[in-house]
Amino acid sequence: MPGLFSPGGFLFYSCALQVAFAIEDDQPLLEQASYGPLERLLADAEQIGVALADSHGGGSLKGLRALPFKELVDTDVSYRTQTSTFVDGEILPDSVPEMFRKGLQNNVPYIAGANSFEGSLAAAIPIPSITRSMQENLDQVVAIYGRPADDKVLPLLFYGDVLFVAPTRYLVDSMSSVTANAWNYHMGYVSEALRGTAQGTRHGGEVSFVFDRLRTLNVNERLARRFGIPEGTYEPTAADRATASMMHRYWIQFAKHGDPNGPDLPMWSRFSADGGATLAITNEGTRTETGVRKKALDLIEASYRVRRGLAK
Repeated sequence: MPGLFSPGGFLFYSCALQVAFAIEDDQPLLEQASYGPLERLLADAEQIGVALADSHGGGSLKGLRALPFKELVDTDVSYRTQTSTFVDGEILPDSVPEMFRKGLQNNVPYIAGANSFEGSLAAAIPIPSITRSMQENLDQVVAIYGRPADDKVLPLLFYGDVLFVAPTRYLVDSMSSVTANAWNYHMGYVSEALRGTAQGTRHGGEVSFVFDRLRTLNVNERLARRFGIPEGTYEPTAADRATASMMHRYWIQFAKHGDPNGPDLPMWSRFSADGGATLAITNEGTRTETGVRKKALDLIEASYRVRRGLAK
């Protein structure tokens, strides 16, 4: 978040954060597991490196360096799940959510958002603590999401909301601690060729739209397993390209003017604590809505606030 935390003043005059996330270790709601002193994080990183070397590199650095890239990428991802930003006492004197709440971020315009099926990441990076959290609150989760307890998609939706959607809303809401404006988006648009197979916009699925760089999507066996869509070749349609052009123009407007709104774009209202306006980008169109996934996000955020002793 270079636009929000920079030493010696402002290096940027606005910040757009696509898919914010923050988790805790045993309580994965809104705070990062590895927030803590640099010394502890270095020790953690060393432990992860040794475990990876023992399991895949014959116990040596030479063995790790000899691994083919594909073999390294395809290994158990546990060594990649515990690294994150760390509190260094200078740029980050506290966790990101706490700094936002206290108004310690730079006072610059801010865009943040997440996607409707962030849970696509669960196949690549499973987080057992999120599964435990869902099981401990299963009755509430089932009631809020309107899906049976044995529904295979339910834990993926909960995963995505815990890891990305709820933290994003929390950070946007916490921009009320400064005077700069903030905007929230929720990306639910699915490329036409993937409709009926994809559960929603996958993790990272907004990037090619934001940069207006839609390309032919070639899904091999590995990607199919990771994202839950059939193998094949998917071409962008005219509707896909129109959505990408629209999103790109929002981001260009924001970069130029600190406000995403502009000519021939659907109105994107600023986020406010009383309404929670969110730009919903869906298959049916783009519009500002309030209360997007409100019950689910409120449940997740309430747990965080109780643990931190915070009032709403």
